[in-house]
Amino acid sequence: MKQKNNLTEGPVFKTLFWFSLPFVFSTLLQSLYSMVDMMVVGQFVGSSGLSAVSVASQLVQLMTFICVGISTAGQIYISQVFGAKRYSKIKGIIGTLTVMVIIASLLMLLVSVTCQRPLLLMIDTPEEAFNEAVTYLIYCGLGMIFTGLYNMFSAILRGLGDSRHPFQFIAIASIVNIILDYVFVAGLHLGVAGAALATVIGQAVSVAFSIFFLFKHQERFYIHFDRSMISVDKEVMITLLKLGFPLALQSTAISISGLFVSKLVNQLGLAASATFGAGLKIQTIPSIITQAVGYGVAAMCAQNLGAKLYHRVKQVIHSALLINGVAAVVCGIVFYLYPQAVFKLFTSDAEVLAYAPMFMLSLCIQLPAMALMSPFNNLINSAGDTTLSLVIALADGFVARMSLSYLLGTVLGYGAFGFFLGFSLAAYVTAIPGLIYFLKGSWQKTKLA
Repeated sequence: MKQKNNLTEGPVFKTLFWFSLPFVFSTLLQSLYSMVDMMVVGQFVGSSGLSAVSVASQLVQLMTFICVGISTAGQIYISQVFGAKRYSKIKGIIGTLTVMVIIASLLMLLVSVTCQRPLLLMIDTPEEAFNEAVTYLIYCGLGMIFTGLYNMFSAILRGLGDSRHPFQFIAIASIVNIILDYVFVAGLHLGVAGAALATVIGQAVSVAFSIFFLFKHQERFYIHFDRSMISVDKEVMITLLKLGFPLALQSTAISISGLFVSKLVNQLGLAASATFGAGLKIQTIPSIITQAVGYGVAAMCAQNLGAKLYHRVKQVIHSALLINGVAAVVCGIVFYLYPQAVFKLFTSDAEVLAYAPMFMLSLCIQLPAMALMSPFNNLINSAGDTTLSLVIALADGFVARMSLSYLLGTVLGYGAFGFFLGFSLAAYVTAIPGLIYFLKGSWQKTKLA
């Protein structure tokens, strides 16, 4: 065995905590540099720039979901194989995964540089922010290959039980991005284009460091920088597609529903659009914990399911719920008591700050669901039951998120607060089925990859 991070052994809570901790820092840094983009643009460009980055970044996120879905499928497959001690299969999984991620990245690059105007028109991007949003989308699209490769390398390492090095790679990207944000936007006055360039260059530097590190530790991580690195195993490809396609679709469904709500909000004007964009960035603060714990749950559950250690899987979920619950309570208190103070991190616009309390109230209502979603969703995916994840995500995105937002905001006439609240309440459509799935023990019967 070349990799020492076997997650099928040791005290569960302690293992989950220490394994997830680097993900907390990496998610924090990732969220930080995303928020710094918004903060710098909001302060030095204004509400039009804030709205442009908000709208365009949602489309960028949508386009990355194919790469993320395939990479997550690779993580699940590698974790299960690793837990079952079938180490000889890992090399073939990595080679096939690399080819698939590169192809997906190039396709998304093509979409971003050829279809940006129709996409932005489709979601009613405010006229004052339209040209800047086009610029942001094109620049980020050109860097899509770096986004894909970063996610792939991180997924491989997570699947093998390594959470420390993905943190180091994202730390490099974050530091470069934050520095260049101030150089390009505040110093050179490149506006939204500068923020996009900072993001792309940061990811490119991170990928370069990732390749350098993995090249020096090829045997340890079952990676070989030879022809096998870009070889395709038909059986592995089919398995990755079966796992990855539903994962990509579920993320896409949720993202599209977010764009639908964004479209509704954008119709209320620039201030409401900027509020929703900044609010989505604030939403990443509690998700720093839940997403990091989710990464830990995904890797630990997949390895333990591969080893058929079902009692440890239950303990992983219980530990994750405890950590997420504490984080939700702390964030809820701060958000409820100091909504405008938190929003002032992004903007001093009086109109945006007037919307802040209603967005933060809706976010507080969403927090319990966020605490539940992360462990249960990752358990479903780790068991390879990605079709169920897709069904839940479709119910969340296309049924609940869209319908509730439209019902509360438009039909019942609650306006911006209705859109925000509908967006938040939809999270329970994901959380409750996940809870039922865990309690029924269905994950013990699912056929593994």
